[in-house]
Amino acid sequence: MGVPQIRDPSLPKDLPASYKKPIAIIGAGPASLSCATFLGRLGYDNVHIFEKEQHGGGIVSHEIPQNRAPIEEALWEVELVKQLGVQIHYGKCLGKDFTLEDLRAQGFESVFLGIGLQKPNMGRNDKVLQPSI
Repeated sequence: MGVPQIRDPSLPKDLPASYKKPIAIIGAGPASLSCATFLGRLGYDNVHIFEKEQHGGGIVSHEIPQNRAPIEEALWEVELVKQLGVQIHYGKCLGKDFTLEDLRAQGFESVFLGIGLQKPNMGRNDKVLQPSI
């Protein structure tokens, strides 16, 4: 559509200092991209997304068949988030490359966990539940 993402123009020019504090978002899937978009539009300008893969999009870019949800659409949304000044750090896995304590030590006071469902819920004892006939 070619319309750049921008901060809400009705916001005051001088926002409180809390708008400059770093915010961490874990995962670059749909929930995290939405969170980052809203934060950016509201004027927060120190938002960081940490993604374990080498590109964003989450389940849309990794699991859903391309004929149902093309990866280009997910990557387009990632680009829109970047237009708001959000920084995305790829190849960073929570629990492997950093911890929540590490983020706190780096000054992140707010963390959004948008890591999604890593394994499907198969029901009791990880067995597929069969419908009764």
